[in-house]
Amino acid sequence: MHLTPWGNECIRNSEIDEEFKYMKNKKKIDDFCEDVAYIVENISEIHSNVCKEIKTYIVEQITILKPIYTTSGTKYSDILGYYKFI
Repeated sequence: MHLTPWGNECIRNSEIDEEFKYMKNKKKIDDFCEDVAYIVENISEIHSNVCKEIKTYIVEQITILKPIYTTSGTKYSDILGYYKFI
């Protein structure tokens, strides 16, 4: 016997989807902030031959994350505040 509590289809909860999306974006922003903080803290030890690669990475991440951050109001401000970026 099969139990089918929702009938034949599974209905997704949009609140869960939004929370998952928020957590995923929060992790992306936090990871990037952590990377930037590390770079700033260790800039004197970073070899000049990797500077171009680092710059490319930063530009790529800003391109990806800027639309997320700029359309979310203050949703991710706690992360930026933690890293003292605001």
